Parts: sequence; structure tokens; C-alpha cells
Amino acid sequence: MKKPMIQFEHFGFKYRSQAEPTLKDINLTIYEGEKKVLIAGPSGSGKKAH
Repeated sequence: MKKPMIQFEHFGFKYRSQAEPTLKDINLTIYEGEKKVLIAGPSGSGKKAH
């Protein structure tokens, strides 16, 4: 079994100006050797949150 290199469990993100989180209960595991990861969603959904 490949080793997880990056792992988020029940991750959330909220902008200071918002009452509700943009991202809620996100689970993501990227395993050793994986080269491509796709984050998909509608415009304005927080894919490029910084």
C-alpha cells in the first residue's frame, strides 16, 4: 500500500467576511507517486482560496 503524502480529514475554510464556510468537511488524500490532482467545482466555490 502506498504511503499518504498529504492528507486532510474533515477540513473546512471560511473567509472572514462570511458567516458560513466556503469549504466544509473536505477529505483529501494524495499518495506517494501520484502526480496529478484535480480540484473541480463551480465558479466562486473556493477552489483557489488563499
